Amino acid sequence: MLLLHYSLGFVFLREFILNYLIEIIEELILQNELELAKKVLNDNAWKINALSYNDLMATVLYGEDAYEEALKFLSINETLLKNEVLLTDMLFTTYFQIGNCYHALNKIQKAHVYYALCFESLDGNDPLL
Repeated sequence: MLLLHYSLGFVFLREFILNYLIEIIEELILQNELELAKKVLNDNAWKINALSYNDLMATVLYGEDAYEEALKFLSINETLLKNEVLLTDMLFTTYFQIGNCYHALNKIQKAHVYYALCFESLDGNDPLL
């Protein structure tokens, strides 16, 4: 029983540290410290789950106007998320980011397709709709 208690404490601590690391990276992105955000992200890639890593890296790349490169990370997330019922909010965000990348690349038709997918991916019970 004591071992289980310590194991749960470790899991909680690990999650806390990972969430804090992600918050730091997100704050660097907001402050437009993209090179530093990319360095922190790459230095800690093994600690962050694939979905969060891809999402953050795509955001950094988008900020650097590297839209094609951002699309590569977002496409991976799109594939990972399509069958994940519990992660529809992240699928919504992924579709939105893909739409933004296509819009920035002046591929307006493709952007519209992904913006439409954003709304299709949402739960019909969303109070914002």
